[in-house]
Amino acid sequence: MDEPLDRAAHPVVPYAIVAGCLAASLVVVSMVGADAAPGVAIGALSLKLGAMWPAVVMLAAGFGWGRPLARLWKPAEDAAALQLAAGLAVLFSLGELLGVVGLLGPLTGVATWAIGLGLATWDIAGRVRARRSLGGERGRLSAAWAFGAPAGAVLLVAAAMPPGWLWASEYGGYDALSYHLQLPQEWLAAGRIAPSEHNVYSYLPGYVEAAFAQIGAATMAPRDQGLLAGDGWRLIACQALHAGLTLIAAWLTGCVAARVAVRAGAGDLVARWAGACAGGIALATPWAVVTGSLAYNEAGVNAMLAGALLVCVQTGLSPAARGGLVGLLVGVACGFKPTSLFFAGLPAGVMLAAALWRGRGGSIRGPLVGLGAGALVGLVALAPWLVRNALHGGNPVFPFAADLFGSAHWTADQLARYRSAHTFVGSVADRFATLLWASPGSSPGDAAVERFRGFANPQWGLFAPLVVSAAMVAMVGWKSARRDAALLGAGLVAQVGAWLAFTHLQSRFLLPTLPVGAILVGLALARVRVLGDKRPDGRAAAGLLGGLLVVAQTVFCFVIYQSQHRAEDGTGGPGLLLGAFPDFFTGAGAADEEASAVGWCHARADKNALVYLVGDATPLYFGPGVVYHTTFDTSPLGTLMRESPNDPAAWERALRTRGIGWLIVNPGEIARLQGSGWYDPSVTPESMRDFATAEGGAERVWRDEGRYLVRLGGEPSR
Repeated sequence: MDEPLDRAAHPVVPYAIVAGCLAASLVVVSMVGADAAPGVAIGALSLKLGAMWPAVVMLAAGFGWGRPLARLWKPAEDAAALQLAAGLAVLFSLGELLGVVGLLGPLTGVATWAIGLGLATWDIAGRVRARRSLGGERGRLSAAWAFGAPAGAVLLVAAAMPPGWLWASEYGGYDALSYHLQLPQEWLAAGRIAPSEHNVYSYLPGYVEAAFAQIGAATMAPRDQGLLAGDGWRLIACQALHAGLTLIAAWLTGCVAARVAVRAGAGDLVARWAGACAGGIALATPWAVVTGSLAYNEAGVNAMLAGALLVCVQTGLSPAARGGLVGLLVGVACGFKPTSLFFAGLPAGVMLAAALWRGRGGSIRGPLVGLGAGALVGLVALAPWLVRNALHGGNPVFPFAADLFGSAHWTADQLARYRSAHTFVGSVADRFATLLWASPGSSPGDAAVERFRGFANPQWGLFAPLVVSAAMVAMVGWKSARRDAALLGAGLVAQVGAWLAFTHLQSRFLLPTLPVGAILVGLALARVRVLGDKRPDGRAAAGLLGGLLVVAQTVFCFVIYQSQHRAEDGTGGPGLLLGAFPDFFTGAGAADEEASAVGWCHARADKNALVYLVGDATPLYFGPGVVYHTTFDTSPLGTLMRESPNDPAAWERALRTRGIGWLIVNPGEIARLQGSGWYDPSVTPESMRDFATAEGGAERVWRDEGRYLVRLGGEPSR
């Protein structure tokens, strides 16, 4: 279907086809599980899409921030794609820097976006004047992107849901409620980005969290409510930013696949079709949609990795420019997730070394300059994180490398708990077994199906067998593609090796393999298309194959999406909250007797008394005026229990001295964390029950939530 369309009289035809497929898919997906008439569901989705405008503005500004670097890739084929990738890297790194130096506010937020938008407008105007599209004549959109449009619709609709609603595999986006969105709230209130001793994840680089905070600052969010202000629409914008990065990662992946197909000898039409199919695989694989629709950071890693690989396959770049750009992109990928040092650095490093060696011209100077530039620029991109951590805790990479740089404010017990939670316990054979099957201790029929840690997780769909088959086709059946296929394969093996050696083997930690594997699939599809085009009766079949693979992945994606919040009798579904904004979870407008723990917290009469969450570490919706800590951080109550054993009155006095007037206790969560050995050993369901009794008993119980309320200073129960 692709070739006749791409040769259509007007180049806008493929764009219209893709846009039409996306619009139709949005209509269909919006009605899945929605307890409303189709018109109402579509109207609700329109409101949510409207709330995503800050994400669109920020991504467009990122394109503009790449304009000053354009001289570095002036001879390159994929100039627009390189500008977007590099510009986003600059914008995210700049956002972190401004926050670290205390310039997180409306003025700098608006100025950063305005400068980026101005540069983008200038750049696009120049391209229009030069009578070429954003990507040049070679970069015209392939109509084959239409196959990935339904997955894009699922991504956008899921991103429109309130945080905490979707994805059972992520426990409703636990990490987003715990720190990805919570930390920006705290940083907005403080006006700066800084680590905090009650949330260890604040010591991670946090480049995407800094971008979420920038959304709040640039949209004039009040400091006390932050992203929760109003109906919480800014939280939707944050999810949309990550969804946008998911789309960009897929597009950049397609650009790389098209470029390596051209290097192997495929024609431009075939290469763009293969790139679209590779990008569709990268988008439609369920894990990409699950994480991409949440306020996570994985999509940023994949976008930067795909951008780095794109730099490596361009022609005409100097060694310093090539190495510096790869260093920038990998450095910012590490700013999203520190483990990107392995997951992005290894595959990009393999491709970079090969590119530098190929263009050395008989001298070793070029490769040395390129690698040196990459290391230096990558270090500069990460400098804001390294410096702030060193200043606050003495360890620039805390909580990592504690044996080398120290454990900052943590005790040996806390460090041991953190390591145990982030370490896989098992033999080498057990590690390899998790890659393709359930981890030890679980079985296929076990309720703990979440224990499918590797590529066997259903949220990978057909990805693993597709990649293995594609690697064989590209390396064995296409001599001119063998070199690139071997390099990509080596990078993929290095990623899997890093996953096995350095992580606790969670399935989604393999997400950086998605761009690399999808490029291999695209390369193999280009080979099939080249062979099919030689036979009139094989052209149509070869052309449809890539689309069918994308559709197959989309089916997995859709089945997983429609199963969310679906009861056994078939009622319910993911669309139940399509019309609700995040304030649905804050209990806005609920009567006092109907208020949840979160609703009570917002409506409590004494706003001066702080509320201490005991057990819960997802404080986002509780709003301002709460005290919490992650399971690994110091428990104020646990410390008091050890300092004054069996003396609840002393604990109460100390807590009230800190301004705490209430406790909301979640005994089930405490028991769960104690069972894992991750929580303060002094704080148990039993010790909290005794403390509550000493304070007059539970003043309020939310049985369906498993929480109860304790007012400090109450009369002891008799």
